Amino acid sequence: MKATNEALDAGISATKPGNTADDVAQKFWGVLDKYGIKKESRTGYSIGIGYPPDWGEQTLNISKGDKTVLQPNVTFHMIAVMQFGDWGVEASESVRVTEKGSELFCNLSRDLHIKG
Repeated sequence: MKATNEALDAGISATKPGNTADDVAQKFWGVLDKYGIKKESRTGYSIGIGYPPDWGEQTLNISKGDKTVLQPNVTFHMIAVMQFGDWGVEASESVRVTEKGSELFCNLSRDLHIKG
């Protein structure tokens, strides 16, 4: 869970106007690499009131190689799902790009909760 939250925080810290989705992803995966964690899927996708979500968004993916430039009021859901065989951990944040950085939609704790 520590690595999951650290990776989310690293990605969120790179969220600001002018950076790309790839910049956010590189920060996120930099933490995973440090801990030797492999994750193949994207870690974020577009959200918004006028955006019909599906699993094939073509506007913004927080993943390596997505050169979409972040602009103020772009919103996305950043999700860190780490699976290790038959168990895993997950944390996520909904993020809005601001004029100078980013803000989270809520301030709930990302402490570990074990579901049995």
